[in-house]
Amino acid sequence: MPGQETDSRPLSAAQQGVWYAQRLDPASPVFNQGGWVELTGPVDVPLLTEAVSRLVAEDDTTRLRFTEVDGVPAQYLAPREPYRPDVADLRDTPDPAAAAEALIAADLAEVPDLERGPLFRHLLLRLGDEQLRWYYRAHHLMQDGFSGHLLQRRLGEIHTASAAGTDPGEPLGGVASLLDAQAAYDVSAAREKDRAFWTRTMAEAECPPARAERPALRIAREVAHIDAEQRAALVAFATRAGVSWQQVLITAGVVQQHRRNGVRDVLLSLPVTGRMTPAARRVPGMSANVLPLRVAVDPEATCEELASRVAAAVLRVQWHQRYDAAELIRDLGWPADGRRQFGPVVNVLAGEAPPTFAGVPGTAHLLSTGGTAEDLGITVTDGPDGGLRIDFTVDAAYADAVPLTSHRRSFLRVLAALTGGPNLRVGEVDVLDGVERGLVVDTWNDTVVPIGEETLNTLFEHQARVRPDRTAVIHEDHRTTYRELNEAANRLTHHLTTCAGI
Repeated sequence: MPGQETDSRPLSAAQQGVWYAQRLDPASPVFNQGGWVELTGPVDVPLLTEAVSRLVAEDDTTRLRFTEVDGVPAQYLAPREPYRPDVADLRDTPDPAAAAEALIAADLAEVPDLERGPLFRHLLLRLGDEQLRWYYRAHHLMQDGFSGHLLQRRLGEIHTASAAGTDPGEPLGGVASLLDAQAAYDVSAAREKDRAFWTRTMAEAECPPARAERPALRIAREVAHIDAEQRAALVAFATRAGVSWQQVLITAGVVQQHRRNGVRDVLLSLPVTGRMTPAARRVPGMSANVLPLRVAVDPEATCEELASRVAAAVLRVQWHQRYDAAELIRDLGWPADGRRQFGPVVNVLAGEAPPTFAGVPGTAHLLSTGGTAEDLGITVTDGPDGGLRIDFTVDAAYADAVPLTSHRRSFLRVLAALTGGPNLRVGEVDVLDGVERGLVVDTWNDTVVPIGEETLNTLFEHQARVRPDRTAVIHEDHRTTYRELNEAANRLTHHLTTCAGI
């Protein structure tokens, strides 16, 4: 990918979805993804600054620019330019942590110029003599969530090697290799095998209803934390079930949907990296995909048995993860309305070893994965003190239809049930707390309505007086207002009384 617009290449399937969504609202910063890593210890700031510069030199996604060629979105690599991160010394501010958060929030709200760039930023924030935050931000067109974890590890490698005067090891791979691999896959027999798999897997699956409202491209969010003891209980359940504890969290999402909605055919959306080889997993870029996880739930099965079924389904998704979600939706004959979701998203990003910087451990904090969704999103990351952080999100336009507080409570209740003891049946998991049970059992069932003395004729004439121009009847393409219907009824009454003697 030479650094000229004439040598542009088409966007990947994953990038196209982001491109067109950003075009819906060019001023929205929602497609910025980013986070920060907390370093507490003796950090050589000039050395870390140089390490960031070397990281950017390795990461050629930082050179990506996006444009249109003959009306078709395309990308190319701009010439490489030296980069040095900004360093903000906040040690003398009244509240260094608050000052850092304000700077980060302001930067995350910036909307980069996709054609001119840069589409990223690195910022070093000094909060104390031995407290530093490395903040990074990248547009979702250039990188996916996996890339952020990759950059964290690689910066730790570069900084540690620089401090020791050793070789930092294998550099990051070039983004062109991801695009070449995708182009080869698109004309391969493997793609046809994946297509056949997904056609079988999704046969007769029900299309999730689309939202009537246009997305706001703003995120509504609620956050929950579970402590190290609760996390250990998840690991114990995983050991009993013979699965990973990350798969237990996905199982909790399946149980939640089954118990809340009463469905046995559960569909979740499962994010995958789209990288099938070790070499590809050293390449930052945008190749992530979101595919359906379809699980048949037997309420009489134990939660351990369901977890085993979920783990097997997750493995099958990973084997066939390169088939594009948008293409699958077209194959299924579902509405081509730009959706890339099949149900609630469960994205488990926790469990990787934290990066270290010349002996100083880093604690990663995820701020945004880039984008919003019309259904519930559950994102799990490592939390403080060995616990977990769970973010419940949805596009702000759908916050009323997807009540985050209720979903947060029920998900935590499912986790508590799974870790409460062995051999609990799926149908016995309780997802309602006392308040919600009272709402469902008492409030919603309180359907007693007092009936007055009015007749149907009286009620209709009242409606015709107060809302004469409202539609009363629709038949095929014809609409009749209350005034028109009332006048027609009066004419018919007059005719019957004068001509027919009724």
